[in-house]
Amino acid sequence: MLRDTVAFAALTVAVTLAALAWHPDDWLISEDGLLETFSALLYAGAALFGGATLLRLRRAAHPALWFITPLGLVCALDEISYGARLFGFEAPALKGGGEFDGVHDLIILAKRELDALAVDDLLLAVAVGALAISASLLGRRPLIAAVRIALADPVLLRLGACVGLLAASQALDIDVVTIPKQMYLEEWGETSGGFWLLAAALASRLTAKAPQQPKRHHAESPVAEASEQA
Repeated sequence: MLRDTVAFAALTVAVTLAALAWHPDDWLISEDGLLETFSALLYAGAALFGGATLLRLRRAAHPALWFITPLGLVCALDEISYGARLFGFEAPALKGGGEFDGVHDLIILAKRELDALAVDDLLLAVAVGALAISASLLGRRPLIAAVRIALADPVLLRLGACVGLLAASQALDIDVVTIPKQMYLEEWGETSGGFWLLAAALASRLTAKAPQQPKRHHAESPVAEASEQA
């Protein structure tokens, strides 16, 4: 985990320095820019490595790979808009404007529907928070046990970091909160999520169960057989 953390810190510093040093920085955070392309490669790497590990280890593979592999594939395709810009085809129109070119657009669509119902963002946040607190209180022991398991498991720990960063990025994408340099943080969060998902896939090798070798029955010597018969 220490090496992953150092690499992640280096990635964060590099993105920050690039954002501060070059203006304009469309090459960094624009569609098909550096961060988005790097994100797609990270997620694709997680999907490929996870899938290869599942095929190789089968039942001995970490169960989380069944979630990591499809998540990596979906996120990689999301980052390239499922090839709409690469191959020049037109994505379906999204209600309220824009194009439906990624799974994350479902979140945008849901947010627009809530806005149409005049649901206040603060009220929504309070309602979601209340539900989360209620659920945590009712299932406190299972939740604590699940957290302990995740913290002790190198794969689940990295996967949790990925999911948390993706959730934060999507919250910024739909303007749940509005902060300075929001676009930078959103793109950084998505790229960082890809980093930790790939790290989770790589860490799955550490927790793979060693295949059990069949026990060999040694042939008994004639002397031993004779003594048993006697």
